[in-house]
Amino acid sequence: MIKGCCTVLLLLIGLMGPSLCAANSSKNAQVSHLELFFSQIMSVDEYRNYKNLKELNRVSAWIKGQMQRFGIPCQFQVYVVNNLSYRNVICSLDTQAKTKMVMGAHYDVFSARYGADIQRAGDLAVATIQQKNADQILPAYYWELNRGLERPVVLSFNAQGRLSAVTGCNGLGTTWSVKNNIITTSEVIGTEMACDAALMEQERFVSQLLQKRDIPFTLNTTDPDKPTLMLMAANGQTYEFIGKMTPETKYQGQAETIFLEIAPDTKPCTGVVQQSCLQVKEVKYDQNGLKTQVDKDWTLFYDQIEGFQHSQNERHMIRVKRFEINHPAADQSKYAYIFDMAVEREIVKGAL
Repeated sequence: MIKGCCTVLLLLIGLMGPSLCAANSSKNAQVSHLELFFSQIMSVDEYRNYKNLKELNRVSAWIKGQMQRFGIPCQFQVYVVNNLSYRNVICSLDTQAKTKMVMGAHYDVFSARYGADIQRAGDLAVATIQQKNADQILPAYYWELNRGLERPVVLSFNAQGRLSAVTGCNGLGTTWSVKNNIITTSEVIGTEMACDAALMEQERFVSQLLQKRDIPFTLNTTDPDKPTLMLMAANGQTYEFIGKMTPETKYQGQAETIFLEIAPDTKPCTGVVQQSCLQVKEVKYDQNGLKTQVDKDWTLFYDQIEGFQHSQNERHMIRVKRFEINHPAADQSKYAYIFDMAVEREIVKGAL
């Protein structure tokens, strides 16, 4: 059973960066220098284990200082175990490189009686790296909070600094930036439509959560298909949002926007299997929003439009994002279609 904790030095290294190349060309370490370094972090009078915070803090400060002498940026990562505060030393080398590696080493004493919780330290280190990359991770997902109502709360962070919230009632928007585990927002603005009482309350909740404040957050991408974003409200209550990849992230590219008119009735068709196909006409608009071309005949649409709900009582005009799929399977379409928005809806005769 693990009773103690550990303190570590962790290096986030960009592979094939200039620092590593320089390191490869450097001379072999001199024994006298190594002896000097070891003498600085070893003390015969002080045990450097989890009980001796004074000695641990001395060594961590020395390690950080030595790294900074070589121009390597470092920071302390504080964590609490049994009401005592410990700190890891997190240093970064060439983190702009595409491929990264995390290396770690203990600077505390490993004893036979108390094992070091290296998994906890590693998880904390990865969490720190995730927070540092939050400006790239947050826009890659839609973040959903289910509060037990008919519609969830969905947050969308875009790379240009805009934060949008779907509340089930009015849409809300603000700006966002991130630094040191804090998301900073500005004044929240939104539409003013009357809604169901429960959804109106949900809109107020979202507005208060995002309203012009510094929001502490924790980001966990251990499961990249289902990451979590924990936001802390002004009263200290935390709320966990579940991430879903944006289509741009999932399909690794930008979409082509197309407009489709959808007929009320479907037709039997045979693709890979027997199925019912939508009937569609592609519509084109000019820059002023005026129709310039409409297909003359209905075409059978063999694919699925993710997020679109067809109704046999309505004719739809919709905007769709079309993504090209890299290396599709032999029986798979080369495109993925994502419903973006409804442009027109018309109830057909005899539907009422």
